[in-house]
Amino acid sequence: MNRKIHRILFFLFPILCFPGNAPAASPLRVAILPFQVNAPPELSYLKHGIPDMLASRLTWEDNVAVLRVQDPKIDEETGPVTEKTAREIGASLQADRVLFGSLTALGKSISIDIKLIDLSGEKPVRTFFTQSPSLDEVIPRIDQLAADINETAFGRSIPKKTPPAPEETRQPVDETRLHPEKLIEGGFQDSEDEGRTDIFLPAPGTLRSRASFWKSPNFDFLINGICAGDVNGDGKIETVVATPTEVRLFLKEGKRFREIFKIDLGHFINIVGVDAADINGNGMAEIFVSATNLQKNAAKSVVLEFNGTQWVPILKDSPWFYRVVGKQTGNPELLGQRMKIGEPFSGDIHEMRWQGDGYVEEKTILTDGVNLLGFAMGDVQNNGERMYVAYDPRDHIHIFGSSGSAVWKGSDRLGGSTLYFNSAKDEPGAENIHYLPMRIWAHDINKDGKTEVIAAKNHELIGSLLERFRVYTKSQFQVLAWDGIGLSLLRETRTLSGFVRDFFIADFDGDGSEELVAAVVMKEGSIAFTTPKCAIIAYALGEIQDR
Repeated sequence: MNRKIHRILFFLFPILCFPGNAPAASPLRVAILPFQVNAPPELSYLKHGIPDMLASRLTWEDNVAVLRVQDPKIDEETGPVTEKTAREIGASLQADRVLFGSLTALGKSISIDIKLIDLSGEKPVRTFFTQSPSLDEVIPRIDQLAADINETAFGRSIPKKTPPAPEETRQPVDETRLHPEKLIEGGFQDSEDEGRTDIFLPAPGTLRSRASFWKSPNFDFLINGICAGDVNGDGKIETVVATPTEVRLFLKEGKRFREIFKIDLGHFINIVGVDAADINGNGMAEIFVSATNLQKNAAKSVVLEFNGTQWVPILKDSPWFYRVVGKQTGNPELLGQRMKIGEPFSGDIHEMRWQGDGYVEEKTILTDGVNLLGFAMGDVQNNGERMYVAYDPRDHIHIFGSSGSAVWKGSDRLGGSTLYFNSAKDEPGAENIHYLPMRIWAHDINKDGKTEVIAAKNHELIGSLLERFRVYTKSQFQVLAWDGIGLSLLRETRTLSGFVRDFFIADFDGDGSEELVAAVVMKEGSIAFTTPKCAIIAYALGEIQDR
């Protein structure tokens, strides 16, 4: 490999784009390599076009000198550029940083991934991503990427240009007043924010289940988790909404859904799940915030509790993920999982209890192989035995007996999340994405005395073909029941536009009846300078019966 790199560099130096004479204080030397293009041949010109555009936008007199590597022999000699080969080429050029990436075309959509490596090893590999809905917007997206790189990597502030919104031929619609099932494919005609609809498609031999529904106004922040509980001891159920760095508390009163408090947890964590229950027995439900560190390779969770005036941490920087189960029986239990660094599907799952000033393990209930965020507990075989239900890394449902032994594995992919964990295994600083599982519930949803499994199903745009790139465009809920052999589909909802991030089952509006409440993401805001768009929807389960 070294001989190949040296042979490339022999031909390379005549076509490197060096800046002029360097000043006394040497600028950072950034080598930009040709991009890998996963697209039709007519877009092959972008292989060098994107690096050329980035080079002109990243060059900063006296501060950043760009070395454009334009040799076509790179792919021929080394194959697609990896972090290892990028480091070797950058080191041979005596560069301080090396930048490389790829472009992928999916239909009209074009995504651009970039990695920036600090060859000194002092800083982690930085990743940058954007997605353009069409070829016409590639240049504005590259402008945004360059501005991000300049600001975050080089400390250079450049005014960012927001791409113009596409022209519309119709008048704008106030989406906060749309009927909730405008989210459902096919929609319907009303303009109220509450009503009744056939939420579940009928099972064979049954009538359609018609139930009340509700939708919140749209939110311009991303929701990463949602749960319910009496978190201030007032006897009312609050809805706990977690953004990547905040916990927001809402109260549903009649038709009003108002925010009552916001807790900012800082910008050094990334929240991936939330639960609420009174585990320490003081009559006040704690808020269990499962979170990762900024590198997204280790847990850094927080537990909050109301002190009479505000919510304060009673536990910080916890290396555990938390999940509350058993709330449907009135006996909530706290489970915890302490994972190995960079391995989200490792670590035993424990029953936890409050002791002194913290939570300690009481009993191990399951060993390695699943992640606690996609874990539920209940009598799913309806034989009096407590069972465990969990997702594996491929989003297949598994059932385990009370002893922890495997009982059944599903063949369909359900759940599905864009929240992820990083695992650096192959190379120092390399980013290997492992997607975290969706929440799953074991619950008697129709009050017939039998426990069902309730799962969200997010449909991927490209059908799980690319493991490191997930785009969900629609979703639905499925109710699964044990038929003596395995879990079979009992019923499913109509399809929603957008994807389900998280959901819970509780009487969140205080009307004496349970609701299925879900956070739906219409726009994730992961593309540079786009605003998230999320909403919360609820269906009244007390009106659903098999007939």
